[in-house]
Amino acid sequence: MSALSPTTEPCTVCDKPGLLLCGRCKAVRLCSDRCHRILWPVHKALCGRDTKTFFLPHLRPADQELLQSIKDEEFESTGMSYKEYVTSSPLGMSWQSYLDFISTPNSSQLQKAAFRNDLLVFAYYHLGTVQRERHPTEPLPVWYAFGTVAHLTFLDVVPDYTDFGRPPLLWRDCARILRQQLVYVALLSSAVGPAAALSLTERKDLQKLAIRREIEAVEQSELSRRAKAFLTLAAITRPC
Repeated sequence: MSALSPTTEPCTVCDKPGLLLCGRCKAVRLCSDRCHRILWPVHKALCGRDTKTFFLPHLRPADQELLQSIKDEEFESTGMSYKEYVTSSPLGMSWQSYLDFISTPNSSQLQKAAFRNDLLVFAYYHLGTVQRERHPTEPLPVWYAFGTVAHLTFLDVVPDYTDFGRPPLLWRDCARILRQQLVYVALLSSAVGPAAALSLTERKDLQKLAIRREIEAVEQSELSRRAKAFLTLAAITRPC
């Protein structure tokens, strides 16, 4: 990490002064190695990328294999399997085409990258939901956990964007909100206890801070009143 001159801007994870920058991207403020270690599992996928838009990492081989194995599980209360749900869209995308698309590196073409994000939100949500049902006492991988949070955000915001395929604007307008949700998820996935960086009380306090910052990001966004109301309610009712 790189040191900065004294600043009033806070650390991304806690409320201490953010006197350090991520050594790779120089875009994320931190106060200590501890906060850097907490954030890194989620930040590494976004490190060096445009901070004004949001990015979801493509599925790794292990994720792809797991999604393949649970494709016939029911998706939410749709009455359809996950495979049926994602292949029933007007796009007429086959299952294999869908799987290939979300398992390859991100496109530099904004519309394509935005559509890929749309599909990945559903993939990570399904992975997280099924894993939580099967292994309720085990912590979710960070991006699975993020999917269970961001999926609701996506559904709340989508009505504001009516263009076919979802415009890149959605991922720009929600970038700050989603990045705060990532901090919450990073904390949720952090180990607690005597040998860990955080106590359970510290983790809960930092999660509450992440939620307050998320609500501030919602209030300062250009989203509709309807979307802001839904997102604020989702944030304040999220467990810590």
